[in-house]
Amino acid sequence: MKNTLSKAEEKKLEQVAMDCSESLKDRGGLDTRHNDTDFPEVYSWSISEMVRKTYLLGRAEVFEVSNKQMDYTINTRALVDLQDVQVNCLAYKKESFKHIAIWSIKEMLKRAYLLGRVDAEAEVARDYLLSKPEYDAAN
Repeated sequence: MKNTLSKAEEKKLEQVAMDCSESLKDRGGLDTRHNDTDFPEVYSWSISEMVRKTYLLGRAEVFEVSNKQMDYTINTRALVDLQDVQVNCLAYKKESFKHIAIWSIKEMLKRAYLLGRVDAEAEVARDYLLSKPEYDAAN
């Protein structure tokens, strides 16, 4: 499993971020500018929504279905993992909004996206193995 994203994948994650946060949309994306705009105010619920949607996008890429069809496939373990992504990347606190470094947002989205891909790939592998007929040791 690769640990880097293509430019196309980065653009998809940036679009998710801008769809979930008006301040990121007004800013014009997730590019680093080396000034005060690299710490935009983002609502906590926007952060959670970004993480959820990028996780689902990662799963959808593996299953080749639309993100809308994946809305109810986040299992409990994945929810805990996604919360860990938020905590590790953002020192997440229960505030209504906070100033977040752009590079932390990028890293958080990347981790959630890759987690979604890994979970989906594991599910595909499990389903494949379960669909194979059992090996008959007598033959």
